[in-house]
Amino acid sequence: MTRVVIDNLVVQQFASGYDETNSADYQTLGSGPDNGVEFAFNSQHRITLKATTGAAFTVKSGQPAGITQVPLSLGDLTINVGAGERFFFFPTSKLIDLSTGRVRIDSDQADSEILIVNFKGG
Repeated sequence: MTRVVIDNLVVQQFASGYDETNSADYQTLGSGPDNGVEFAFNSQHRITLKATTGAAFTVKSGQPAGITQVPLSLGDLTINVGAGERFFFFPTSKLIDLSTGRVRIDSDQADSEILIVNFKGG
């Protein structure tokens, strides 16, 4: 498999009562390295990670081009989510894969899911 490029779901008003607990808008991740998802960074995103049986999600950092002369290695971020639980966060620019300019997330379980919501007023 390969990493899937996904778009975000745009919700016009947060106050409209969007219910993400039963949403069909989740994207299922493949399990293992490079079998997750990737998407363009947007500071307005709210990312929800959901695990049915418990999963370790990995936000890949990537090594930026042109920095090979410096003995620097950027580590990945691991987020552990318990069985039947959800974890949400707002991404920061520190989560961008510097080699691609995108956010890349993998999981160690095939039953894990991700939801990316872009809340817009109006």
